[in-house]
Amino acid sequence: MLFPDLRQLRFAFLILLSVGLSVPLHAQQEEGGDIALAREYVRKGENEKAVFLFGRLRVDEQMAPNVLPDYVSALQALKRHKDAEKLMKKAVRQQPKEVSYSVLLGGIYTASGDEAAANKQYEKVISQLTSEQVVPVATEFMKRKLSEWAEKTYLRGRQLAGNETEFAPSSFSCTPRAGKMPP
Repeated sequence: MLFPDLRQLRFAFLILLSVGLSVPLHAQQEEGGDIALAREYVRKGENEKAVFLFGRLRVDEQMAPNVLPDYVSALQALKRHKDAEKLMKKAVRQQPKEVSYSVLLGGIYTASGDEAAANKQYEKVISQLTSEQVVPVATEFMKRKLSEWAEKTYLRGRQLAGNETEFAPSSFSCTPRAGKMPP
């Protein structure tokens, strides 16, 4: 007889249960470790290693807002612009409300030397804006040092609001004037 007593059966069941629960926990910790390690590799400029680790993640983890920019950055550093473009297009399709992804896609076009595609992408972003997205999109353009596109975003926001003074202080901060105030 394999388990002569009920206590032994319970003990064996508890051991199997604890082993079964620890494996997924270990896998989750390993995935979180992969993300942290991949980010460290990006920071150190070891982009090949970072891309390898990011590529091992599940798709939903790759598309996470706290992971995707680092993954794209590593791909671009390796001049793998087509891979970065493909990844961003997928992210834009999966999360259309995440407007920073659309701006990042335009940045990929710029980095690959396709200014026409970048301008088309930025125009698309601005034309599809909602009033709630004006400030986040303009902020994303400013992060990328694209002040002219940030200003266009604020002007589109004025149109959406139907108010010519809406976003006025924000749009003044977009224009590089070397500290000069408008007359």
